[in-house]
Parts: sequence; C-alpha cells; structure tokens
Amino acid sequence: IKDYNPSCKVLAINDKLTPENIDSFDLNNYDYIIDAIDMVTSKINLIKYAHTNNIPIISAMGVGNRIGIPEFEICDIYKTSGDGLAKVLRKKLRENNIDSHPVVFCKNQAEPKGDTIGSIAYFPAISGCMMASKVIDDLLKGEK
Repeated sequence: IKDYNPSCKVLAINDKLTPENIDSFDLNNYDYIIDAIDMVTSKINLIKYAHTNNIPIISAMGVGNRIGIPEFEICDIYKTSGDGLAKVLRKKLRENNIDSHPVVFCKNQAEPKGDTIGSIAYFPAISGCMMASKVIDDLLKGEK
C-alpha cells in the first residue's frame, strides 16, 4: 500500500471485534469502514457505531451456498432480498432506527446442501473487490 501512496497509514489489528471491545479499535480515526463480519452481533454493533459517529461504512451480505455466475449489486440494505443475513440485519437496523445502510448484495439465491454453509472462493472475493471499489470511488470523489 505504501508503494502506491507513501503517506497512507496502515494499522493491522489481529483481533476479533466484539460488542465488548469495539471502543478499543479507535474507529473515529478511520476514513471508511469495510464490514465483512459474519457474526450478527458484532456486525450490528459496528454498523451502529459507524452511523452514530458519522463514519462511512459499507457491509458485505451473505454469499454462502451460492453458485452460478456471480451477480452482485451495491444497494441499500432495505432493497435486498433472498439473503438470510440481510433479513436479520434489516430487522436489527430498524430496531436501532437506522433507515439506510449501503451493502454489497449477491442476487444469486443460496442453494443449501445440508447443515453446512460454504462459499465458492470467488464469491467473497468479488464482494470484497466491489466494496473496495466503492470505498476508493467515494474517497476519490471526496464523499467521505
């Protein structure tokens, strides 16, 4: 990253964000948050924190058990469908009076095979690339 921009500061934190330790991450110093957390309680707490503190954030929705040609979209959480994680998150966001939240959403329907949830490697990677492109675009446009 420093090869591209020597003034960029990167702080790698090897810890799991939880509701109990969220304040130790000093998130107010971040320009943008990319949320790729799978645990709903941590995800909702991070989103609440970002919205309360006016920190731009984008979240990944579920990609488990999806197959076929990936169809992703960046949209508001309230425009998603067919995604169990998004459904739970919408309910929690309503309970917390958050009426809008940007997400990367996979339109491919999940095809469960037993009790195990798995992902084809390129589905999470595409989701991550889309979030990164949105963040970079917003930062370059000064929409941080």
